[in-house]
Formats: sequence, C-alpha cells, structure tokens
Amino acid sequence: MIERLLEYVERHWATLMLPDEPRPVTFVQATFSRWKRSDLKGTIYFILEKRSGQPLLIAKSYPNSAAEFLKREKKTLEHLRAILPPDLRTSLPCPLMLLPIDGHLVLFESVVPGRTLTYLFDRHVFSEKRRAKQLAERFFPRVSRWLARFYLASCEEMVVADGALLNSYITPVCQEFQRNLQEMGVDWRPYGRFATALKILQGKRFPLLNSHGNLFSGNILWDEKTDRLGIVDWKFSHQTPFPLRDILCYALYTFYECFMSELLEGEVREAFQAVFLLRRSWLSNLIQAAIRHIEESLGLEEGTHEVLFPFSLMNELNFQRRFRVPTPEVPLEKLLLDTMLGE
Repeated sequence: MIERLLEYVERHWATLMLPDEPRPVTFVQATFSRWKRSDLKGTIYFILEKRSGQPLLIAKSYPNSAAEFLKREKKTLEHLRAILPPDLRTSLPCPLMLLPIDGHLVLFESVVPGRTLTYLFDRHVFSEKRRAKQLAERFFPRVSRWLARFYLASCEEMVVADGALLNSYITPVCQEFQRNLQEMGVDWRPYGRFATALKILQGKRFPLLNSHGNLFSGNILWDEKTDRLGIVDWKFSHQTPFPLRDILCYALYTFYECFMSELLEGEVREAFQAVFLLRRSWLSNLIQAAIRHIEESLGLEEGTHEVLFPFSLMNELNFQRRFRVPTPEVPLEKLLLDTMLGE
C-alpha cells in the first residue's frame, strides 16, 4: 500500500499542488492517540520530502467498509472551505484527491502546520501537573473563540425548536445512553428526565450549525511560528442546532489530561463531579466561560445551553464509548447518572 502511495505522489506531483519539481518522498505512519481504539481500521501517513523531511501531504487510508467516513470528510471540507473567510479556511486541511488503492480508499489532504495539543500536554502531564493546568487555561479560551467564529461563519439557516426537531436530536442520544447503562446493569430511561426542561426551548430559534463532531485535543493543532490554531479530522462533522458537544468533547479530554493523576489513582469520581456536575473547579470556570461566549456570539439567551448541558454530556460519552477506549475504571455514565438523580 505505502509503496503505491509514494509512487502516486511522485507521478502526480503537480496534480497534488506540490511546489517545485517532483522529488523523492518518504513517509511516517501516524500513531493514534492513546485515547482511541482502532479508528475504524484506518491508517494515516505523513508524506515527507525525503532529503529535508519537510511534510508535504497527509494520506488517509481506510478500508472500503469505512470509506463513507472519508467521503464525508472530503465533502465537508470542500463545502466549508467554500463558505469560510480566508483566515478560518486556512485553519482547515484542503482535500486534494480521493482514490481507490488496493481495496482501500485514500484521501490526500494538505498539511495543517503545528503540533497537536495532545503533544503539548504529553510533555508535562506526567511530570508537572501545574504546567498542564497552565496550558489548559491558555488554550481553552482560544478554542472557544475559534468555535464561535466558525459557527457564525458556517451557519446557513435558522430553525425553530419544535417538538419534532427536539425529538429527532434528543431521542436517539437518550436511547443510546440507556443501552450503555443497561450494559452496566442499570435500567434508567433518560428521556423523561429532559421532557420538562426541553419545553423551555420550544419555539426558540436556533442557528443550524456545522459541528466538528470530534474536537478532542489530538485534532487541534497549534503553530508556534504563527500562533494560530488548526483543526483536523472532519469525518464526524454534521449539522446540528445544538453544538455544545464540541466544547464538551474538548473539555472532557482536557479533564483527562489535567487530572491524569486522579484517573490513575482511582479518584475519578470526585474529580469528575467537581468539574462537570458540581461546577466547583478551575476547569468548570473555563467551560462555563466558553459556553457563555458561544451563546453571546450566536445571539442566544444566556443559559440556553444550561438545559442541554446534561444531554450534551451524555451525547459525548456515547461517542467516546463507540470510538474510544473508556479510560476511568468508574464509568463516567454512571457518575453522570448518580448526580442527576441526586445520589
């Protein structure tokens, strides 16, 4: 597979919009974040200029059984780059070509400069907890500002939150959360818990937004030279009037990075409840400030997303159980349930 990829790059240098004349290339295979499972059995290659080691392209290879994810990513990026202003457009990869090779579908993308926030945390999280907190305080407001600008720029219509719309977004999430709880031996039907609260949202107008769908620290890059953020991996992107899950995805992985010692020492219950449920932590303050900023930017009433906070957290926990290795020994779903029931 990789030999075919390298040959293709050298033969189609100009088609892939690479600079100068064709040169010998090599590759580095990306390693997945420690938080991920097999990532749909896909492989990511960094295609490098052989002599200098300069990154030229990203090649994402997925088996045909998971090809729909690459097709969605290409379509999403093409659409977003067509409607976003230049400064936001350059923070996304450019999809260059999608082609079948050896029973796989391969998507070539441009390289977004920078290091992932996961990499930055990894340099400090095990040796200096204070430094991990400083990194979170530095980047959390920047990520929320990027999201607010992205939502505004990519919003294409307003929708009214009637019963049908709320059910179409809320019911599937609650049903999946219920199935996850049943696997843990807990029988609880969460939809009724939200029925009264959701009535407050009925009749309100919401912007139909493009959500990233997987905004954890490994998909956020920071370029030290330009001091700019880049956002990659758009295969789970979708439209929704309730995009709170994006910031909660980032918040949960910031929690994992900054409270690693609590996770390792089995104290996750107290840490999780303090941050996400009791809101008595420095990280809680960052989360609430980010939510308020996004609400203000979108012209929503302050507190609108407060009603959706438990639901959005359920939604993200569902996603993590599907695509990532559950990290804490105590399931976070059970912690969320215990607190919601006042236990």
